[in-house]
Amino acid sequence: IMSPFPLALHLLLEQAKKSGEDGTISWASNGLSFKITDKVTFTQKIMPVYFRSSNYKSFRRNLNLWGFRTVSNKNGELKG
Repeated sequence: IMSPFPLALHLLLEQAKKSGEDGTISWASNGLSFKITDKVTFTQKIMPVYFRSSNYKSFRRNLNLWGFRTVSNKNGELKG
């Protein structure tokens, strides 16, 4: 049974921090957002473990459906 998307994402982020994969996806410094820094590794190695698909567009669609938004502050460290 798959977890609801936000729970799976939270588990993924916590596990990435513990396992040293935070160079691929990690919490932002504010702890309220996250950033994917290596999209290829994320889609090929991490997504299949936590989600039904390794399609990045599907992941983005789920983020949008659950109300996540892209940070667009051009000068901020949270951009993206």
